[in-house]
This record gives sequence, C-alpha cells and structure tokens, in this order.
Amino acid sequence: MRLVKGGLVGRFAAILLLGNGTRDERIIGEVMSKFNHKKTILLPTIPRRTGIEAIIDQLTILSTTTRVNTYIVVIDKEHLRSVKEVESSLKRHGFSISRIEDLGSDALVIECVRGGRKVVVYVALVGLSDRGCIEECLAGLIKLIYGEDVEPTKESLSKWLSSHDMSDRDIVSRASKEQLRRVFPGLLRVIEVLTGN
Repeated sequence: MRLVKGGLVGRFAAILLLGNGTRDERIIGEVMSKFNHKKTILLPTIPRRTGIEAIIDQLTILSTTTRVNTYIVVIDKEHLRSVKEVESSLKRHGFSISRIEDLGSDALVIECVRGGRKVVVYVALVGLSDRGCIEECLAGLIKLIYGEDVEPTKESLSKWLSSHDMSDRDIVSRASKEQLRRVFPGLLRVIEVLTGN
C-alpha cells in the first residue's frame, strides 16, 4: 500500500485518519509501504486532533466532501475505552450503523450510512496493553529485532534511536511482516482485508 499525503482527493482506495501525531504518521506509512502497492491510501492534510471524537469529526466532513467511501481509522488504545465509543461517536455524528464486524486482533469494520451515503470504516487499535500506544509497538519491534528492552515512552525511544543513529521508520523498515504482525495486529489485519491477503 502506498500512503500519499495531500489535500486533493482523486482515486484512492481509502482515506487514513489518525488519532495522534507525526510519529504515528511515519510509522504507519512505513508499515503500509511493505504491502500491496496497487492500493493508494490518502492521508489528508487537515488539522490533526487526538481522540475518537476528533477523528469522527474529520470523517463526517470528508464523507460529505469527497467521493471516497472507505476510511481507515488508526487510534491508540489509550484514546479509546472501548470499541463502543466508535459506534456511539458515529451515531452522534448522524451515521446509522448497518453492520459491525469484529475482524479479530484489535480490528473491526463498521458499515454505516449518513445522508444516503454508505461509508465503510475500518478501525485498527494500536498498543500492546489495554491502554496502549504506538510507542509500545515501537519498543516491541526493538525487542524483537535487536533483543533490547526500551521503555515505551517518547523520551526513552528517542534516546535509544538517537544512540543507534536510527529513526522510527528505520526500525519498521527492518522488521519482517511477521514481526509487524506481532506488534501491530489490528493494523495488519485491516491491511490484509483491504489488500485481499
């Protein structure tokens, strides 16, 4: 999958909406680059806010101003108490839910309708613990690839990466698909469903 950052919406397989910052964008873009390049995913250049309400706000706007009807929502578990929050937020924004399917491995797909328009939302939860975050996944990859324990905090990871003259993207690019599947099960499940693997 190719992740394209931009403001113009053309022919894209889906639009990616993130519930966090630039580290998430870099890491998820690198993960997606390891899969089917026939699919192009758009990361819109819109102001980013954190949390599920902010993502559903963006989804609501994009679903009425673009022709794309497939969305990928990637959010840290720390921003979501339960998957029911996604459903509730969609309903508060005027979406009626047609179907929810648990894809397993911290992933689900929600089919919904708003204003007569069908929208499919894939949700991938990120983090290794119940209140996890992407930093846990990056620390997990470092453990799998290099055998080193790093605290899953921004500061500890930045220090480790700096001392090894690496970036977070370098870690992801060196990981095998199986290693990625172990630390990003929800995201990889969504990618597999979208790419037909």
